[in-house]
Amino acid sequence: MFNATWPLAGLTLSDDGLTLRLVGRVHTRRTWSGVASVQRIVGGLMGTPGVRITLVDGAQLVFWAFSPDPVLAAFRDHGVKVVESEGRPPKVWLGT
Repeated sequence: MFNATWPLAGLTLSDDGLTLRLVGRVHTRRTWSGVASVQRIVGGLMGTPGVRITLVDGAQLVFWAFSPDPVLAAFRDHGVKVVESEGRPPKVWLGT
């Protein structure tokens, strides 16, 4: 799993797919068909909101976002499955 947030990381969602940049360099680039699902999560220690992105190859990325709703909506608008949790979102610890 890979964890990232602004200002060190940037997540760009376009008509072609997603690009995750780390310190200005492309870390991950996938077309929409390469994204299996996304899920709202919270950080285990501070409860920071974020989005877990699961790629079709099984790799997972976590992008910490203070406002995950627009991010989840953008994925949904591009046909990506949004995994809904009952109750509170799952907690994610660094490296898990």
